[in-house]
Amino acid sequence: MFSSLGLGFISQGRAVRPPSAHWSQHMMSYTTVFEITQEPFKWWFAAYGLVFIVLGTASIFAGTKWPSLTRAKWLGYTLIIFASLYMVAVFYETYTAYRAAIGDYLSENYEIIEGVVGNFQPMPYAGHRDECFSVRATRFCYSNYRITPEFNQTASRGGPIREGLPVRITHHNGRILRLQIRADNMPTPSERSERAGLEQEQFRQRQHQSPFHTRVALAVMFAVAIVSCCWNLDWKHYLRYWLKVPPPYSRYTEFGFRALLAWVFLGTLFQLVSDILDTRRSAADYGWAVLFGVAMAGAFLAADGYLRWQLRRK
Repeated sequence: MFSSLGLGFISQGRAVRPPSAHWSQHMMSYTTVFEITQEPFKWWFAAYGLVFIVLGTASIFAGTKWPSLTRAKWLGYTLIIFASLYMVAVFYETYTAYRAAIGDYLSENYEIIEGVVGNFQPMPYAGHRDECFSVRATRFCYSNYRITPEFNQTASRGGPIREGLPVRITHHNGRILRLQIRADNMPTPSERSERAGLEQEQFRQRQHQSPFHTRVALAVMFAVAIVSCCWNLDWKHYLRYWLKVPPPYSRYTEFGFRALLAWVFLGTLFQLVSDILDTRRSAADYGWAVLFGVAMAGAFLAADGYLRWQLRRK
């Protein structure tokens, strides 16, 4: 009677062993953290071309309003043509890949593999190489810097994968269409965010500790401070150069131009002082930065001197 009702662990009059630990682990529930059908199409990558279309339109408008800016008009047409071609090509490629991935999933053209993450190699925060791991004999690699519809969220950017994580992966030729993690090992959002923040902070520390990086950053800010100071001291000259038309100019044009130059100079000066106070450098670092910054500023002043000579000839 008990056998027919399937009660307890009795089957055909014989005791049946309780489920083993391996069986219990296998039947453990999984949480889906990624599924291709739930992901929106990444249209924004193709939409970057709109920025250049806007710039091209502004250039055409400027060239039409001010006949002296004829080159700007042709530049505008060039920007619009190439930006349009870029948008069409990128949209076609990314949307085709997106529909193909969803088609593989819906038509069950995939394999399912279950196991523990091994040989985990996280992607550095700055990129440069893919994040890779293995489950059994299958290798998976991906990167945040690839525009792909499949799973590509690396651990340094808040992704869930880590060494020893029990997972179930639905994939097509190594492309992850669905990622499931065993519920009792599921990393919390705070853990993932904390790990991503740690990776970012370590990257920043390495950048600040790099002698080459600190010298170049200081040299560039030093050069920009010198150049922007020259802009403010002789703003009428640069206003004429950038507008390509002789004075007089309206009060609004002069005020806006001078406000912009002052904002650039003060912002650069503030950043320069903050960087000097926040970053430890040796005397050699400051010497190298000053020499390199003066060289860059000197190149600008030499070009500016040639421009002034050309303007005087006209």
